[in-house]
Amino acid sequence: MRHSILLVPLLLILAPLSGAGGQDIASLRHGARIRVTPTNGNATVGSLSSIDSDSLRFLPTNSPSRQTSLGLAQVKRVQVSRGRDRPRGASTGAAKGFGVGFIAGGCWGRFSTMGRRATGFT
Repeated sequence: MRHSILLVPLLLILAPLSGAGGQDIASLRHGARIRVTPTNGNATVGSLSSIDSDSLRFLPTNSPSRQTSLGLAQVKRVQVSRGRDRPRGASTGAAKGFGVGFIAGGCWGRFSTMGRRATGFT
């Protein structure tokens, strides 16, 4: 019972942190590094050339002189590279770990002393 009580605050903290928001395909910028996964076939990495109401055009990394065009109906997923930001990633991870540890430690301390009487030193 005690462990399930400790699990509830942790789940409440971690649930909002795990969500990743999607990005509208129309908001992509020219030259952005992307990974395009078609409905049939393997993913291709490249840089975005253009996008309009019915097609996506990009230059694949493995052959940058050949522009590839896909109809939006043929595109299963488009992922955008945001690059690496190690200092920000490390500080975000540290903050999440501190928050979870702080709350878990508080819950553990609170529930581990329940039912005991405080006594003074003799």
